Amino acid sequence: MSIKLKPISNDLKLSRIRYENPWWTSNDIEVQYKKMKLDCTSICFIPLLKKKSRKELLCLWGPDELAKP
Repeated sequence: MSIKLKPISNDLKLSRIRYENPWWTSNDIEVQYKKMKLDCTSICFIPLLKKKSRKELLCLWGPDELAKP
């Protein structure tokens, strides 16, 4: 038995992404995230992300949950 799914339009996909990630359109991070203090991992990892000359894959792996920056 198989279930046929209706295709989802690109407009619907994009509207859902915008809803779940409001900073994509506003270019602003929610206040609760701005108030968060950086932990040791973030302090080391963020500068590596910002390097424009980096051509390797960066992977952050650990036991803790991470919030959206």
